[in-house]
Amino acid sequence: MSVYDQTQQGDETYMIMELVEGRTLERVLAESGRLTLRSVARLIDQLCAGLAYAHARKVIHRDIKPANIFLGDDGVVKLGDFGLARVMREIAIRKTEIRGTPLYMAPEQITGTNVNHRVDLYAVGCTFFELLTGRPPFVDGDVMYHHLHTPPPAPSSFRPGLPAELDALILACLAKDVAERVATADVIREGLRRLPLG
Repeated sequence: MSVYDQTQQGDETYMIMELVEGRTLERVLAESGRLTLRSVARLIDQLCAGLAYAHARKVIHRDIKPANIFLGDDGVVKLGDFGLARVMREIAIRKTEIRGTPLYMAPEQITGTNVNHRVDLYAVGCTFFELLTGRPPFVDGDVMYHHLHTPPPAPSSFRPGLPAELDALILACLAKDVAERVATADVIREGLRRLPLG
């Protein structure tokens, strides 16, 4: 979402932001359940285009989830709530700070070590999974433990018939080891273009 201005009144700081007419993806899921593969591919593609722009400017969001992704009435995806966003240099200095939403947090975000733009890509994987299956990868028990240690399930285990290429793309986003995770948001977009969407 665009920020147009910032002002201060006393001790309070206010941002003047774009008004997006539409719904969050959390609301869309609550109303519709899981979405079609074609719809999800379009939404994730737009989300990753926005993330690629932010990451190129050394900004990571750190709280990607359906509640922070807005779908405008015009079909355009907007990423909101940059309240946890940090410039990468600042994150390197504040390595032990742990922030985010547990259902979507990358292992290194939980431990507060070596946090970089790939925490957003992990959260994209969690969101991608949820849009297709109606649930995040881990929901039961100690969710943080699962993000740290439990191999994620394939989306097709909850929604049979999804293409193997889609499972592979989402599981690459959900790699525990940062070095094995997809490298950039543009890599996800390239993977989307190779999917058999039917």
